[in-house]
Amino acid sequence: MPASLVSVVANLTPGIQTRFADTYARHYEGMRAKMSQVMDLAVPSQGAYEIYTAFNSAPYVRRWDRGNPRFSKGFTDFQFTVPNLDWNVGVEAHVNDVMDDRSQYLEKQAQDAGASVGGLPERVFYQAIQGATDPALMAAVPNAPDGAAMFSATTGAGADRFGVSGGNLLTGSGVATSGAIISDFFSATERFRQFQDTEGQPLFDGSIIDKPLVLTYNVANDKVVQEAFKQSRPVSIVQNVAGTENVAAAAVTNIIMESGYQVSLWPTQRITTNDLFLFATASPVKPFFQQIRQASAMRVQTPENSDEARRNKIVGWYWDCREGYQTNTPYGAIKIDN
Repeated sequence: MPASLVSVVANLTPGIQTRFADTYARHYEGMRAKMSQVMDLAVPSQGAYEIYTAFNSAPYVRRWDRGNPRFSKGFTDFQFTVPNLDWNVGVEAHVNDVMDDRSQYLEKQAQDAGASVGGLPERVFYQAIQGATDPALMAAVPNAPDGAAMFSATTGAGADRFGVSGGNLLTGSGVATSGAIISDFFSATERFRQFQDTEGQPLFDGSIIDKPLVLTYNVANDKVVQEAFKQSRPVSIVQNVAGTENVAAAAVTNIIMESGYQVSLWPTQRITTNDLFLFATASPVKPFFQQIRQASAMRVQTPENSDEARRNKIVGWYWDCREGYQTNTPYGAIKIDN
């Protein structure tokens, strides 16, 4: 017998009302549009794995003095492999319970298991940015093509990542005050502007940072983050010279609002630390992507197609898909490590 069937008790009661039967129905409207700002979705795949290739920077033009030979310089390529993983979920129920379910919502609720495929990119994305262990998701978060984790001060070879000390991993000042968050935010935008390509030139046009940014963080820190980004005149505490006593408080303008930065705030319970993650949505390469080999498919177990259903009166609804997830070159993301 299956280890876990749908438990139908209340829904066998005569005269039940179904007004709230969908209390825990899943809703993913808007998730795809939201996540597409920080990861590439549904990259097509044609096999068990895909090998991707890219080039390092081409050389830059330079002055050509008379009498000197023409300047030329080569550049290198790199590649990385992304396997497709199998994903699945299923719900099983006894035929009697399906027949006797007075609410007629049992099968509809079972469909929510399949709907959860739509939320998989978000779940894996948050596992990836935190480098977390999750037995239900990826066994390990894949490194970026340069051999290092998504957020790292150096490449896998030990060089400064993106040509700057600290790479895309920034030591934060904590989340105790809105002032600390504001300071770290500007440190992160400055770091973006310091990134270099493999020829030592600015990695991308500064206007990319002037376009919408996304900051995602632990929802437990929502109040102080909202104060940092949306409070029009935050309070600045003035202490005595020794720093042991608050002697005054002054209202100051919010430099983030005054600067014109466009920042979307994404509080989430999926982040469990005080770390902040900043993404440049206009980056030409998203730091993470989803690869699809097989879209979600539904299989139904009935007495007409299953010996188990005929012998044990167990019916089921099953969904499976094949998808791969990979860290790409992550110059569009910075972690503020608190």
